[in-house]
Parts: sequence; structure tokens; C-alpha cells
Amino acid sequence: MRSASHKTGLLRAIVSVVHVGRQMATAEARVEDEKGKLYAHATTTCFVFDVRGWLEIQASAFRLCQKNQLGESHLRLLVR
Repeated sequence: MRSASHKTGLLRAIVSVVHVGRQMATAEARVEDEKGKLYAHATTTCFVFDVRGWLEIQASAFRLCQKNQLGESHLRLLVR
């Protein structure tokens, strides 16, 4: 791997999804110069959540805070 500076020239990121499942997804990325020399690489694993279910949890926590007259800091603790 190499360090990059203002003298390096144009760099590009190449990103690819390796796997997408029902609950997990993985991806990888590479940063290369115009000649294909590698400057950086990374991988990630992400958990996939049902957004509708998450929104219902947030709404329930918000209603609970309103009912009990709790502040925003309590709401953040409830939805973590």
C-alpha cells in the first residue's frame, strides 16, 4: 500500500458487493491510481434491519416518552 498526496494524481475507488443476504451484507473497496497501483483497501459487514419494524420501535419509544414526560435524552436511550 502507498500513501497518497496532492502529487499522486487521480485516484479511483472500486466498490463491489460481495454478498447480500436476508440479514447480512458484505462489500469490499479498493483505491487505485490510473496505473492500477493499490493505495487502500477495505471490507465491511453490515447487518440488514427491517426499517418498518425499526420505525415502529421508534414510534413506541416516542409515545412512551411523551406519556411519561421524558426528554429527548431518554428517547435516545430507549431506541439504542
